[in-house]
Amino acid sequence: MMAKPNTREALYADLIDMLSDLFDTAPDEIDLDTSPDTIDAWDSIGHIRLIASIEEKYDLTIPPEEQVDMLNVDLILGLLVEKLSY
Repeated sequence: MMAKPNTREALYADLIDMLSDLFDTAPDEIDLDTSPDTIDAWDSIGHIRLIASIEEKYDLTIPPEEQVDMLNVDLILGLLVEKLSY
């Protein structure tokens, strides 16, 4: 497991890198409003892959009722900030 980022900004940067890698999208095309509506590869399977990547990277378990609320980068960042206690 990697050390968790120590700031919200570092976490946001990590999330952009993760989304960029998973969905083969340029990092500069990802912002807080990025969602399945703006990235074609972010379909239901992509969402599961994203959740699995986040859980593995940060040693978290995200329950299904929270997974369905992960509708854009801003909401995912908020969830991670809460879970990682920033």
